[in-house]
Amino acid sequence: MEFLLMSSRSSSSANHPVGAEEGSSSPLLSTRGVSKSFSGVPALIDVDFDLYPGRVHALLGQNGAGKSTLISILSGVLQADSGEIVLSGESRNFSTPREALDAGIVAVYQELSLLPHMTVSENLFLGIEPGKLSVLDRKSMSDQSTEMLRSLGAEGIDPNALVGTLSLTSQQIVEIAKALIRNAKVLVLDEPSAVLGDDELELLYNLIAKLKATGIAIVYITHRLDEVMQIADEVTIMRDGRKVITTDRANLDTESMIEALVGRKIATKSAPKWINENRPVSGEPILKVSNLILPGMKGKAMDFDLFPGEILGLVGMTGSGRSRLLRTLAGLAFPTSGQVSIDGKPLRIKNPRTSIAAGIVLVPEDRKRMGLVLDQPIGSNIVLSIVTRLSRITWIPDSVVKKLSNDMLQRLSVKSTGPSQIVRFLSGGNQQKVVIGRCLTTKPRLLLLDEPLRGVDIGAKSEIVEIVSEIARNGTAVIVVSSEIEDILALTDRLFVMRDGEMTQELTGDHANEAEVLRATVGVTHE
Repeated sequence: MEFLLMSSRSSSSANHPVGAEEGSSSPLLSTRGVSKSFSGVPALIDVDFDLYPGRVHALLGQNGAGKSTLISILSGVLQADSGEIVLSGESRNFSTPREALDAGIVAVYQELSLLPHMTVSENLFLGIEPGKLSVLDRKSMSDQSTEMLRSLGAEGIDPNALVGTLSLTSQQIVEIAKALIRNAKVLVLDEPSAVLGDDELELLYNLIAKLKATGIAIVYITHRLDEVMQIADEVTIMRDGRKVITTDRANLDTESMIEALVGRKIATKSAPKWINENRPVSGEPILKVSNLILPGMKGKAMDFDLFPGEILGLVGMTGSGRSRLLRTLAGLAFPTSGQVSIDGKPLRIKNPRTSIAAGIVLVPEDRKRMGLVLDQPIGSNIVLSIVTRLSRITWIPDSVVKKLSNDMLQRLSVKSTGPSQIVRFLSGGNQQKVVIGRCLTTKPRLLLLDEPLRGVDIGAKSEIVEIVSEIARNGTAVIVVSSEIEDILALTDRLFVMRDGEMTQELTGDHANEAEVLRATVGVTHE
C-alpha cells in the first residue's frame, strides 16, 4: 500500500470559476439545498456548499450558525432532512461516519480522537492494522508511519512514541496523518489552531500548504479571522443556519467578514476594554501571594497582590507557568512553598473544595473535559459547585435548581431551550457561559479565567467580555490567562509576563504593548 502523498492536480485550463483549482472546473464535493432541523428548530436551511481539490475553504460563523451541523452531515454523523451531497459527480447519502470515511471524507475535530496510551503508529493504523493471521506487522506499521510523517515534514515525531507524550501540535499532525493513511479526499479541520500558540501556528500552516499541493480539498473552521486572510482560498460565512456569502478570500477584509458574521456593522477600530475607567487601587487586597513557588517549576518565588475589581493578565509561552498558577490557586495543584491569603486570611490549599470555600473559582481552559458534565442538563451544571451548600443530602429540589438556573441563563444571555437542555448540544460560546454561570453561583471573591475566549465566536466573545466586566465592577478580582496578546492587552488592567514558572516583568500603561510583551516573553532585553 502506498502512503506517499501524490498530487491529484490535472492539466491547467485557461478559464475556471472562482474557487476552483487551476485545471479543475468542477467541485470535488458539493451540497445542494441541504436542510436539517432538531425538534422543529431549523439548524440548516437550504445550504449550497462547494469544495475544490487543492483549495482551503474557510467555513466561518458564530456559535450556532450551523457549521457543526453541516460538517456532521458531510461526515455521516447526521443525516440531512432534505437536499443532496455530490462527491466526485455522484450523489451520496452517508448514513454512518464509516461510510463517509470509506468515501474519503475525514474530519479532525478540536477534541482529538487519538488514544494517548498507544503509540503513534498504533493510532495511525487503528482498525486497519497490517498483518496476517491476526499477527500485527509492527515493522510495516512503523515503516509506513515514518514515511507518512516524513512526507508531512514531521520527521521529528517518533512513530513508536506514546501519543500522550507528544505536544498538541504533534498530536494534531498525527491526527491529520491518520486521515491521510485512510486516503482522505476531503479533510475537515475543526478549529485546529485553537489550542496552539503563535510559535506553533507556522508549523500548522506549512502542513496545510503541503496538503493543498496533493489536491486534497480542505474545510477549515476557525474563529480567527487573521488566519483566514493568511491561508484560505475561499470563504463561506454562515448565520442562523443559512449561507450568507461564499466568495474568494481576496474579496474580503476583516471588517467585511465581521459584518457578515454578526449581520451588522460594529466598531473595530478600538480594542474592547473590560474595564474602561482608570480605577485607583485602594483598600485591602483580595488576594495576597507571598514567596510562592509553583509545583514542578524552577523559577524564583513570586509575590503579588490583587485588589477588588482589578483584572490581572498573565502572558507567556506554553509551559511558562501561567495556567499552572491558576490551577494552584484553584486547588488542582499544590505549591512547592509560599503563602496565599484571601481577604487577609491565610489559605491552606488542599483541594478545589477548600479554594471554592475561600471564594476562589476557576473557569478552566478545557471547558468540555474539566468545566462541564456534557451529558447533564444546564441546571445540574449550574449548581454543581454549590450542591453541599444547597442541601446536606444528595437530592436538591427541582424548584431550587430551576430558579437558580433561569436566573443565571437570563443574566448571562445563554441561548438555550431552558435548564433542562443537555449541555453537549449548546454552542461553544453558550457552553462557556454555563461554566461561568456555575462559577458565579459560588459568589466568588477571585475569578480565574484560563483562555476564556478560546474557540468562541466574535459575538459570544463580546458578550463574555461584558459579563466579566460586570463581575469586576461588582468588586470581584479577576485573573486572565490568554495566548492572544492583542486580546489580553485590551482586556486587562495590568500584565505579568511569566517565564519558567516566575513573573519576570510587570507591564502597565504605555509599556503594555505587543512589542514589549513579546520581548519579555522570550527574554529579550533592551540594549
